[in-house]
Amino acid sequence: MQDITKIQLDSENFSFFSPPKRGEEVGQVLTIFADGRVVFSAEDGIGEVRHIEKQIDADTAETVLGMVAAKFRHPHDREDFVTDVGTWQLTIFHSIGQSEFTGSVFPNPRLADISDTIRQVTAIPNLWVFDGIQLY
Repeated sequence: MQDITKIQLDSENFSFFSPPKRGEEVGQVLTIFADGRVVFSAEDGIGEVRHIEKQIDADTAETVLGMVAAKFRHPHDREDFVTDVGTWQLTIFHSIGQSEFTGSVFPNPRLADISDTIRQVTAIPNLWVFDGIQLY
């Protein structure tokens, strides 16, 4: 298996059914590096409203990256899509190349453990991750 250097998760919370309120976050980008660096930003459609950079333990980061790699093995695997909710795009960066996956920001039992773990280890408030649990 290729070494994972980082993951980047772009989540957006825009749907035609419930458009965002003024000043409400519509996009979040979370990047976790193998060395433990974490970079997070959120935007409201006009500009960046939150930006957080922090360091987590490198072993913890490796564990998270391993959990993600175990769930997302094949780029052609598709997650269930739910209509009229936000979407996420996950990019896994390997030592040689990258893989991309997409899905709906909606509670998914298959990804609940990853979402919960990422929230716990990053300690970033109101983080949508894969399930958007903060939204529902």
